[in-house]
Amino acid sequence: MKGGDLGALRELTGRGCMMPTLRYAHLAPKVKMRAVESLDEGTEDHAMEKTFLSNRQSV
Repeated sequence: MKGGDLGALRELTGRGCMMPTLRYAHLAPKVKMRAVESLDEGTEDHAMEKTFLSNRQSV
C-alpha cells in the first residue's frame, strides 16, 4: 500500500462493496501501527497494544 484511500480505490475499480478491495489490500506493518497510534493516543492501553502489534510483526 502506498498511502492511498481504500474507499476511493473501491469506487475507482467499480466495486459495490469493500470486501474485494480489502481482500487484496496488504497493509504495511508501519501503516497498521500508525492507525493504532492515531486511535489509541492518550489511552492507558496504548503502550500494551503497541507492544502486542510489534510482537506480531516479528512472527
